[in-house]
Amino acid sequence: MKTRLLGLLCILGYAQCGLPNKDSKWPLNIAHRGSSGMFPEHTRKAYVSALEQGADYIECDVVITSDLELVCSHEPWISETSNVADHTGKISGVPHTDFSDRLKTYNMNDDDLGFDWNDKGDVTDYFTFDFTLKEIMELRRKQTKPNRDSQFDWKYSFVTFDEFIDIAKSFNAGIYPEIKQPSAINRIFAERGINEKVEDIILRKLSEHGYDSELSKVFIQCFELSTIKSLQSKTPMKRIFLVKREPKFTESLWEELSDNGIYGVGIPKSLIIRTTTENDTDSNDPGLIRFVERERIETIHSYGLKAHLYTFRNEWTDIPWDFGKDPYKEYEEYVRIGIDGFFTDFPATLANFKKNVHINGWKGF
Repeated sequence: MKTRLLGLLCILGYAQCGLPNKDSKWPLNIAHRGSSGMFPEHTRKAYVSALEQGADYIECDVVITSDLELVCSHEPWISETSNVADHTGKISGVPHTDFSDRLKTYNMNDDDLGFDWNDKGDVTDYFTFDFTLKEIMELRRKQTKPNRDSQFDWKYSFVTFDEFIDIAKSFNAGIYPEIKQPSAINRIFAERGINEKVEDIILRKLSEHGYDSELSKVFIQCFELSTIKSLQSKTPMKRIFLVKREPKFTESLWEELSDNGIYGVGIPKSLIIRTTTENDTDSNDPGLIRFVERERIETIHSYGLKAHLYTFRNEWTDIPWDFGKDPYKEYEEYVRIGIDGFFTDFPATLANFKKNVHINGWKGF
């Protein structure tokens, strides 16, 4: 309770809680799907812009095609992010092959007992694993959030995992791939007589590009604990387990992760600074701050784990009123709490915050 109170007092300005000094290691600036607040996510424009804006790492949600090629997209189903259902080009202005026969229903639950946050149930959509890479590259992507700039819709194609890696390397930046829905996809592939696992295909591709050690500038993330644990015997690269909700946010989980050599956890920011609406999405105002769970970060660190928090956005719908809807104030408080990385849709804002703190001599705001 004392830690929670101190955190709230820091936010309200009634206590002095310092920022790290100039030589300290700052939290990582992780561009969530690229500079996705400004451009359609998972596009070349979003990735290049993120790195130009100062991101340390760029994130690719890795999905797979029917010919076992890897591309970046938030989910293996793609109607929300592309013009796949608009083959005439009436909406996008970009006609393509008629793929209406690819509309399918698959069960997209995973195999993790006790962890249901990655279970999607039956999903009816267009799935990347029903398209060849050549077919996927006919499509164009769009901004998925209605309150963001749509002028770049339909201008950019999908990005292959190879291209994504090449972009990062050209800036000497790190990569942060997420293995999407591996249990469900592996099950579907097994039914087709394909015996390769998607995680093994991803590891092989990473190795081809020289990512094969603990020192490689890569984090491999997944919401499925069974998958992220299984990688221990396959790769020394840093692994991140993604946590979604409260019930499994326990010390026994941190101990299990630490015992399995996992590097850290990705957790929602709302599980650290708790608000009146307990909002984990971007659809509603998070309201006011109730208390700060600073001790959760301290506990995670005590098990030798790092904490990367998601997702930071500039829109007022994502910032508590206590911060004056100011993303700088929100970043400042999480830096004070001691997190190790920010997943942000706006890497330029985070980079500018860090720059301004340098200029201001670490005095805060």
